[in-house]
Amino acid sequence: MSQPFSSQPPQVGKVALYYGLRAGLLLGIAQSLVIIYNHYGSDNIFAPPITPTSLLIWVLAFILAGVLAAKRLGKTSIGTLAGLWAGIIGGVITAATTIFEIVSTYSSYGYDFGSIVSIVAGELSILIIMIVGSMALGSALGALGGLIGQSFFNRAATPQPQFQQHEPPRYQQAEPPQKKAD
Repeated sequence: MSQPFSSQPPQVGKVALYYGLRAGLLLGIAQSLVIIYNHYGSDNIFAPPITPTSLLIWVLAFILAGVLAAKRLGKTSIGTLAGLWAGIIGGVITAATTIFEIVSTYSSYGYDFGSIVSIVAGELSILIIMIVGSMALGSALGALGGLIGQSFFNRAATPQPQFQQHEPPRYQQAEPPQKKAD
């Protein structure tokens, strides 16, 4: 398996962002598809279990981001950061999709632009609370994943500083001085 970083010791922030970004994009795209499906295809028999399924996806993605990040460095705190990044990114993408759905729904009913903006402004506080909640849930479940991932951390996989034993210098005999030719 190829490592996403160079042979230098990885930085905690970069590793957390890497795994949090992946999980957040997965969450945002999956939840956006669920929102669009519920809006346009809700008369299907599979519509009711979508909300619990999407909640399960969020929980698993937060834990998995924490596990993978902590497995990489062996620190529980990196799982918390990865979950936080996943919550931020997934929450923002989901909020953007929700705003798009609100705008498309009310514009199809014939509302003017000013009315749509005031409706979106009214929903904005709920969306901000949703983003903060996803950040909090992501941090908590990422920390749980970090605890799990720390137990799988392979200490032999990370480069440890090796101390080299130096041999005492070997003394060479000096060559006898040579006579200068006049």
